[in-house]
Amino acid sequence: MKRDSAKLFTVLLERLVKSGLPLVSPYAEMIWKGEKTLIVKKKRLDLSQFKILCDYDRKAFGFIRCREPKSIDLKEFKTLESKHKIDESEREKLLSGAESFFSFEIRDFFPFTQPRKIKKSAQETSIQKVIFKKEKFDPRIAAEELKKMTNKELVSLHAQVHKFWEERGARRGDELTVNAHLLIVQEMRRRGMEHRIRDELDEITIENLGIRIREPYVYIDDLAWIWGEGFVLKEPFLAAIGSTVVSGRGEDLDIWVNLSSKEGAIEELIGDLEFRLRSFLNKNLNDRIHLVPDPEGKYTNFIPLARLKVEFLKPEEQELIIMRDQTIKPGVAFTPLKTGTGYGKFSFYDKEELWKKWMQKYMIGS
Repeated sequence: MKRDSAKLFTVLLERLVKSGLPLVSPYAEMIWKGEKTLIVKKKRLDLSQFKILCDYDRKAFGFIRCREPKSIDLKEFKTLESKHKIDESEREKLLSGAESFFSFEIRDFFPFTQPRKIKKSAQETSIQKVIFKKEKFDPRIAAEELKKMTNKELVSLHAQVHKFWEERGARRGDELTVNAHLLIVQEMRRRGMEHRIRDELDEITIENLGIRIREPYVYIDDLAWIWGEGFVLKEPFLAAIGSTVVSGRGEDLDIWVNLSSKEGAIEELIGDLEFRLRSFLNKNLNDRIHLVPDPEGKYTNFIPLARLKVEFLKPEEQELIIMRDQTIKPGVAFTPLKTGTGYGKFSFYDKEELWKKWMQKYMIGS
């Protein structure tokens, strides 16, 4: 797991995990230093859920969980010494009389930056509740960590949480993952980013946000969830082309309008609009969306949701695009800003003009 992701989970784990896994010194610290990767016990324990790794000297080192234990004999125990770090003298003290053991491979370990003191010394194999000597957790920390991430890092973390959820059994009662996912989605919505419902974890989060997903009707207050920075449907929508762009000056200024006038163009545009719009709707609204193209409007009450705006780019954003620098993928259709075999009668602006003005005449004859 990436460093930023681990840091966020450490913050969340501190709030949600209270039971501890104490080890005799110096083995807990050796795990913290990365020197020990295997835990050996005489009894089979359930270490599949996160616990606080600590020792009997009132120190805690981080959050740990292990894979399913494997049964090993004395010969295998000696073979694995480089991983569990228990030599023969220590085995006689800690595991005296035992000839069979259970080995626990460490699955995840989120270490503290420095060992932390706890109030009580552990006296049992598993501590029911670890109490830190000084409480440092602030629920706002997790939100602040998320705010520092880039959009790409946030989306990556969102995907990791979903994987984390599946690995832990995809349970509704998994408070750690549900809370982590909720915080991430809240930050995504704060930035106006899309969040689509893919699995039950998404549904649980949407429910926790108070959004209806299994309703037979759409309610007027559902519209409050359609918000954010919106989206770009045409990029660019207007572009300068022609001699002025190619040579730096010209007798006129050609403006390319990125809209098609061919038959069915409006239907295609509405389809593109609906596809992008659905990304901002919850499941209940998605199942019932019905776009009604009608510039005259309906003679009923209405609530404005968005505006169509032409936003001019600032001079520093008006970059000259060189067509030969654009990557053309074989088999993928593309529309250039302007193409020509020359000037005047040999210029063409779309595929139909290309055929009428040049290809039809010179390829078939007239």
